[in-house]
Amino acid sequence: MVSSSSDDVTDGDAEMDLLADSDDQSAAVTSRMRRADPLPMPFPYVEHLYGYLSLRGQAHNTEEMYAANRAGFNISSPIRMPSASYIRYKFSPIVDAAWMLPKHATSAKETTSGASVGVEYILPSDHILRDLQFEGTLANFKAADQRSSIERQLHPEFVDSPLFQDRAASLLCGQSVPRFVLHGLELCAGDQIHVELANGHVVRDALLSGASFASRRSGLKQDRGRHAGDFLVECRLTDGTSASLVAHHWHSTTLSPLSWISKPETVHDVDSVHKSAVRVVPA
Repeated sequence: MVSSSSDDVTDGDAEMDLLADSDDQSAAVTSRMRRADPLPMPFPYVEHLYGYLSLRGQAHNTEEMYAANRAGFNISSPIRMPSASYIRYKFSPIVDAAWMLPKHATSAKETTSGASVGVEYILPSDHILRDLQFEGTLANFKAADQRSSIERQLHPEFVDSPLFQDRAASLLCGQSVPRFVLHGLELCAGDQIHVELANGHVVRDALLSGASFASRRSGLKQDRGRHAGDFLVECRLTDGTSASLVAHHWHSTTLSPLSWISKPETVHDVDSVHKSAVRVVPA
């Protein structure tokens, strides 16, 4: 059993007595943190910071593991580690508000039950903004910008790449891609292909009329259709209709790598693609 005497509290500070998880000590901690002379961090003792990092660090414990560690730690420590609930509802909101990047809320469906659950995310732009606020990071960018063309060729960095210098042009979103490799085949507009679908049907002599990356207007709905960032190959069929061969970038764990979308929006999984010996110059 763990003693609950007042001797367990360092410096006799009854406000920070975490020997029991009570509302009184919650109010005491909150009061301590709202004083005119705030502490440099919301953790008055290193034991509390240790407990927070155990649950919120990069190699965090499960709550069950934390409860076991806490029980053993508190046997001999004069300063008690707080409970998981205390960390979640008292310490975490203060840390998040003071130091963490802003979070945005949305909802998503679970893959198993299909239920809608809340999801919080951090924008990549917020990550970049935070990184550039550090003097050392900004200095690295300045040094990279001052390199000569020879230095850039000898030691290329990501900031030298077309993806960084001109992202829109590099991704060719909405622009025609003249030549590409798909399913191991080197293809371009005017080539004809045979598409074997998963249902056994074979689409023969589909004429490639163009290829591009889907823009963000296509969205990221959880369906089998086209999504923003997918690679689209537009095809004209022998009967005069059109269809699309889609290489999925998103939902790769649930969708087939290649899909065949005909008109109306009928989606089939693709087993294989073969190049025809015939090539036609598109009109």
